[in-house]
Amino acid sequence: DVYFCEADWALKYINDDTKTLALEKLGLTDEDFSSIYDYTDSIGQATEGKNAGKRVGVSWQAAAGGFAYRADLAKEYLGVNSPAEMQDQINDWDKFVEAAKKVSEKTNKGVALADSLGGLWQAFACERSTPWVVNNKVEVDATCEKFANTVKELWDINAVAHNDQWTDEWTAAGVSSQTMGYFVSTWGFGGFFLDAAGGVDGAQYGNWALCQGPTPFYWGGTWIVVNPATDNGEEARDFIKSATCDYESMKEYAVKKPEYVNNSKVMDDLISSNTVFNEKISGNFADNQNYFAELASNAKSIDFKGLITPYDATLKALFADAVRKQYIEGGKSWDETVDAFLDKAVEAAPDLDVD
Repeated sequence: DVYFCEADWALKYINDDTKTLALEKLGLTDEDFSSIYDYTDSIGQATEGKNAGKRVGVSWQAAAGGFAYRADLAKEYLGVNSPAEMQDQINDWDKFVEAAKKVSEKTNKGVALADSLGGLWQAFACERSTPWVVNNKVEVDATCEKFANTVKELWDINAVAHNDQWTDEWTAAGVSSQTMGYFVSTWGFGGFFLDAAGGVDGAQYGNWALCQGPTPFYWGGTWIVVNPATDNGEEARDFIKSATCDYESMKEYAVKKPEYVNNSKVMDDLISSNTVFNEKISGNFADNQNYFAELASNAKSIDFKGLITPYDATLKALFADAVRKQYIEGGKSWDETVDAFLDKAVEAAPDLDVD
């Protein structure tokens, strides 16, 4: 009756009216979802088919991201003493590159400001101003070229670590001080980011801080959808309302899980009252920083209206792979890199045009 779609693949189901139902059919209205974050609503709306423009999926979580960094290393190499000072040094990509170069120079290429090419891309990809596919044609916009040039510049001086995400080396670099910062989403603080400190008894536990970073971005999330053949519509509606609309139930869940829930009123109230969401996670931050407070602005700023296509996850991954293998490691030109990416794109999605 009710099932769940991960962010990268949600639109595949949301656009298929044989698999999902417009939530208005259950009596769920705009008023019910008046406090959800805009970007999550954009992802939950069908872009084609008979439900085009209608809300089909809704998430209980907002997966906004920020830049988490070693506060002790930031003080040593960048002279910053607070998240606000760190944010001032990296609040756009040009400044981020400048700060990364400074760290690389002061450590003789021994410490990377950024954790991985993949981490940089998670943030950079949210700056795209053009959908990946327009009129059935794959589009490589200016953001893609800027990312490729930025990451290559940092890669060559070890200002971005050469580790792949989801490897032991990726998180171990945080413990060994070879990596100074990670791009982290809300769900990552109790997972890989805690591993990057070595766990609660680790060498770097309690040495971290969080700022918004160069750009608002999100990473991940899950959307609830309903089978159009359901014969339990009332129960499905009640479940969705409890999980995504009800103030009290979402507030309780946000604290107990803990979770950055998809309700701006709930999160604003919890943040303003200095709620401790999780002592183990909070303890990983210097001065027990309220880490969710740093993400509130980003969650409200992400704008994906008109940018979402069913091909996003595939093309996003293929592009990052082409940048690394062709542009950085292979020494290919930008045009050659784009051509290699487009070749892979049509292999993965033969129905798309690239000319």
